[in-house]
Amino acid sequence: LAPTEGSPFPLLFRLDEDPGELQDVLAAEPGEAARLLAALCAWDESMPIPQSDVIQSDRDLRNWEQLFEQLGYVDRDRKKPK
Repeated sequence: LAPTEGSPFPLLFRLDEDPGELQDVLAAEPGEAARLLAALCAWDESMPIPQSDVIQSDRDLRNWEQLFEQLGYVDRDRKKPK
């Protein structure tokens, strides 16, 4: 898998073994990553409007930022990913 413009490089975690998402297993499980990506792409194609065409409002962006902060993915003081 390779990154696409505007999206982060994909990561793969085994949440049953690594709930803190500390160990990326993408390189160790390329087949599973490909299967999951294919399922995600199929789901996206089945939607009336592909996710890539959805324009998020300022409110949506603020809500996502707040959620990421609450989950600990963003440092609240610096507004940067951890």
